[in-house]
Amino acid sequence: MSDEPKVRGMLVQGLNSFVEKKYEPVLRAKILEAVSADVRASLPTMEKNAWYPRRYALDFCRAIASVTGDDKNVELAGTHIANEATNTFMKLLIKVLTPKMFARQFPEFWKKYNSHGVIIPDVSRIDEREAAFRIDGTFDYLHLLAVGFLVFVFDALGKRGVLVTHNVPQGQTNVPDLQLKVVWT
Repeated sequence: MSDEPKVRGMLVQGLNSFVEKKYEPVLRAKILEAVSADVRASLPTMEKNAWYPRRYALDFCRAIASVTGDDKNVELAGTHIANEATNTFMKLLIKVLTPKMFARQFPEFWKKYNSHGVIIPDVSRIDEREAAFRIDGTFDYLHLLAVGFLVFVFDALGKRGVLVTHNVPQGQTNVPDLQLKVVWT
């Protein structure tokens, strides 16, 4: 594998599935048109467990945000991806995991689907219903995908009132050292 950051096809397919299911045909076509031609060309033969350039996922995130005019839609895409994941490989895990177990396993999930970057969980405040994650090696819009993903997962773990915050200033799409905090009631 080259030094170019890569993601599994499942992430790109999840973003495409989100666009296909969420948007009406005219808006869907505009979003797909905003995705680069090589990414669109790869979609019909994309394999969920194969590695693809991370920019494929970035193309979708940028297209969703720019065409809809709302970064919140990238967060919704993260929720969609988590929902699809819990209907497949994570379905059995979600039934037995606690927030602490999930937080400790999240770095392994990350490595399985991302070739670059590291997640460092902090479960020191788990008894106060709080988990934190630091992600080194981030990319544009990751914070929004992660918010949607984590809200869905913690809700699936049976937690209510889930709130995920991040340290990316409004108007920016990335920071070098992403901090995420998950709290629940």
